[in-house]
Amino acid sequence: RRPTLAAHELFHAVQRAYAWDEVVQGFTASTNLWFLEASAVYEETWVFPERRQLIEERAARWAAAPWLGLRETNGAHEYDSFLFLLAAEGARAGADWHRQLWESVAGRTGWDAVAEVGAASGEGTRVLVLESFLRAAEMEFPRVGDLGGLRELDSADGALPNHDAVLFRDLPQERARVSQAEDAPRSFGAGYVWFEGGADAEGRALVVDVLLDAYSPGGSARPDWAFALVAVRDGLLAERYLVEDVSTLETRVEVEGLAGVDGAWMVVTPLTEFDGLGPRWAWSARSAPSSVDSLSFSHEPLAGCACSSAVTAPPRVVLLLLPVLVLRRRRPDRCASTRPRWLLFVQE
Repeated sequence: RRPTLAAHELFHAVQRAYAWDEVVQGFTASTNLWFLEASAVYEETWVFPERRQLIEERAARWAAAPWLGLRETNGAHEYDSFLFLLAAEGARAGADWHRQLWESVAGRTGWDAVAEVGAASGEGTRVLVLESFLRAAEMEFPRVGDLGGLRELDSADGALPNHDAVLFRDLPQERARVSQAEDAPRSFGAGYVWFEGGADAEGRALVVDVLLDAYSPGGSARPDWAFALVAVRDGLLAERYLVEDVSTLETRVEVEGLAGVDGAWMVVTPLTEFDGLGPRWAWSARSAPSSVDSLSFSHEPLAGCACSSAVTAPPRVVLLLLPVLVLRRRRPDRCASTRPRWLLFVQE
């Protein structure tokens, strides 16, 4: 551990040289504390790439709670968020981006590390956040080799599962789930579902209805949701489908051609800054006949259904009806899923 610790602490000295006001004088008030630790860990991977155990431990620790927000600092998560920087490296195919980032913030104040990393990667913040979560699903990052994936690194020691998993042969009965408060994705955190492909998906399409909460707990912010899907073929990430802005709180996603791949990951994330527990989300899935063999993704908003009006009701109406967090079951209606769904309300 000592060699990597030396490299880690040395890079903290480098950070001070670039951003004294942020790293030293503004340390206690900074929103970039996560980045100071993540970037020092990131440099460890360059100086001591052979120190696999630390890399694997941190990846596994991140995978145990992917719903934690990117900016959260709890003595561990900020170190584990070096994965976000590995995704930026993958976008740029090299390490120069990291030096350029620190040079760009030299002497500046008020900069935001998430936005700076997104810009330095050349992808932009939204795309990079989604891409980093997709990579993390299979732990497919540059230079660090096989770290397993969420399915291999599922919760241990009685912790919450790090993802939902659905077998295609179970879909005719339809399955639905509502996130719990403890595993709802926080600000720039992730919620995952794995849909198994293969022979059971032959001649069938996957139809997923996603319902997103309109407000974060406490009403501190209206979540700005995004989601993405990625196919996994022969254990490797393949085709991606990114939706950077979800225009409605109820969306239908269709995936065809899953018979030719291992399966597909779906990830949702609220790209809004807020404190504390994240807004909940729900999904239900079913299969439908399909004659399409090639892999394809599509989505459509379910606005206009009677079922979407309650979710988008003005905050004051929600406040009058439900002064505290309420979870109620909805009657089946003309929206496509025949299974009753859930509405989530939070006091503004």
